[in-house]
Amino acid sequence: MKPGTARTAVAAACAVALGAGCTDETAPERARFWTLFDFTAALGTSEPIARGTTTFPDGVLAEEFVSRSPEGNVTANVATAFSEGGTAAYLTTEIWSRYDAVWVQPMYILVGAWDEKSPGANRVPGADPIFSVGRESSFYSPYWQVFYAVVPEGKDPARYTSAHRILDDGLALHPGPGRICALQPHEMEIRRERPFFGDKIGNVKVDARAWLDGEVVWYMDFGSDRFRFDASGVVAESPLYVFARRDERGRRVPIGLPTVGGTGGRVDFGALGQPAFGSLWRAHTALLPTASDGTPVAGVFVPNSLPELRKALSDENTGLKGVRVPPVSAAAEAKPGVQPLDYLLRVALNPACFEDVAAFPDACRWLDSEEAIRTNLSHTAIVRGDVTLACAFVTYGGRPVPNP
Repeated sequence: MKPGTARTAVAAACAVALGAGCTDETAPERARFWTLFDFTAALGTSEPIARGTTTFPDGVLAEEFVSRSPEGNVTANVATAFSEGGTAAYLTTEIWSRYDAVWVQPMYILVGAWDEKSPGANRVPGADPIFSVGRESSFYSPYWQVFYAVVPEGKDPARYTSAHRILDDGLALHPGPGRICALQPHEMEIRRERPFFGDKIGNVKVDARAWLDGEVVWYMDFGSDRFRFDASGVVAESPLYVFARRDERGRRVPIGLPTVGGTGGRVDFGALGQPAFGSLWRAHTALLPTASDGTPVAGVFVPNSLPELRKALSDENTGLKGVRVPPVSAAAEAKPGVQPLDYLLRVALNPACFEDVAAFPDACRWLDSEEAIRTNLSHTAIVRGDVTLACAFVTYGGRPVPNP
C-alpha cells in the first residue's frame, strides 16, 4: 500500500509488520536470499524482497527492514511481535526464499592458549574474529559455530585473517558455542528502542570488525547460545505466524500486523535468559476467519489514547483489510493493572471483549501464541510457507534480550 495508508500507520507504531509495504505485481522467484546489503541497495527502488513466494506473493519493500535518514544514514528497523502470550521484538537481517535448510558455518577466535574452563580467557588481544563464508556464497548465514584457534608460540597472530590460513597452518581448534553475527554495511546502525513503545532493546553490538578471506568486514553481534543446530549443521527453525487475508484474486496476502513467534514445541533459554529458539523462522500464513457475508471476525486492539492510529486503521478505503478495529471501552482500558500498550495491535477472535469491562483482557481470545493460533484457527487456515527469516529477538516478554 502507498504512504499514508493504515499500513504506514502500523509501521510507524511498530517499526515493521511483515508484508506491510507490498508492491502490486507478482513474479516467480528462484531460490535465493537477501542480506542487510541487499535491503540497503533496494531502499527507494520499489524493488520487492521475496516476491512470488507463498508468504509474500507481492514481496516486501526494503523499507520494512531498513530506513535511510535525510542525511543518508541507514538504520536497521526493529519489529514488534508477540510470542507465548507476551510482547517481543526482533530485527530482520536475512531472508531466504525456497531454501529447505539454513546451515551453521565456522568462525574462528584466536587464543594464545587453550583453557577448557574459560575458553575466551586467553583471547589474543586486538585480534578480530575470522569468518569462513561471505555473503556471496549460497551457504552464507548469520549462524556460526565458534572455534577457538590456538596460535602457536612464535607465530604472529596478525597473519591469521582468513579461514584458509588457519586450516593450512594446522592450528589446534576447539569447538565453542553457536553465535549470531550478521554481516552488515559499514556504519549501519540499529534502532535502540521500539518507536512509539519506547522500550529498550537488548545490547546488540553493531559495526564490529572481523576478517573474511583477508579482507576487513563489519558485522552485528547478537550474542551466543541463541539458536540450536544438529550434527549436520542444519539450524533449527521455529514457526513465525503472519496474519493473512484473501485478496480479490483469492491469494493469501499479509494483513500487515505484528507477527506471532512460535516455539516449534521447544521453549529453550540460554544461561542469561536469552531465547535459544526463534532466531531462524519459517514463515506460516495464518488466515483470519470471516463471517458468512465475508466480513472479518477478528479484531485488533487499538486503545482510545491513540485516536489518530485508530482512525488510520479504520479508514474504509486505506485502512486494514481482513481484520476489524472495534470500539474499546474507556473503562476497560483504564482498569487497574492493565497497560494498554501491552495489547496494542494484538488480535482477538472475540473483539466484543474490548467493550466488556469485566471480560477485558483475560476473557479475550487473543491470537498471541503458537498454541492459541493452532487451537483457535482451523488447520486449513495455517499454511507453511517457502520463506525463512533471520530475526533474532531483541526483546522478549517485555525485557531486553541479554547479549552474552
